[in-house]
Amino acid sequence: MPTFYFDVHDQDGVVSIEQPFDFADVGDAIAEAKTVLTEIAHDGPPGSDRPLEVHVRDEAHVTRVVVRLRFDLCFCNHDGTMPS
Repeated sequence: MPTFYFDVHDQDGVVSIEQPFDFADVGDAIAEAKTVLTEIAHDGPPGSDRPLEVHVRDEAHVTRVVVRLRFDLCFCNHDGTMPS
């Protein structure tokens, strides 16, 4: 089984989780990264404009995938449409 590592990027900075995680493939590692983001988001939206991210690293510690959750605030036009 391939080994993966996660780096969590949030409003407080970066936390590198050096504990290895074994998953059947990168798809399973991405699913776990999505779960981690969901748990972080459950604690409330970020206090800054930085998106929440989980970087998925492979056995060589090279980032292979970034899973990002971003909160956007968009003001609509007077007619309710989105500005272009």
